[in-house]
Amino acid sequence: MKRKTIVLQLVVAVLLVSAGCSEAAPSQGTSRYPAAQREAFLEGCASESPMATCECMLDQLEQTVPLEDLLTLEAAGSEAVFKDDRVIAAVMACVN
Repeated sequence: MKRKTIVLQLVVAVLLVSAGCSEAAPSQGTSRYPAAQREAFLEGCASESPMATCECMLDQLEQTVPLEDLLTLEAAGSEAVFKDDRVIAAVMACVN
């Protein structure tokens, strides 16, 4: 459980940094975040977790947290991100 908590804290930090990278909407018809945001998330996450875990979390986040919601969470601060059920589920789905 401690590892999951640490990874969740890392994801919150990475999300807060990467959310500010671009406010451009994802391409129409896709749920993928803008390239700059994806790269910032993966770079920050991979410094602490295996790349496969980071890619999994990013995929889960893109499927469940629209960019607009992510930006709203980011504006509310780390506590809001940390408490968001979608963020928690994305992390838990990818961390053993």
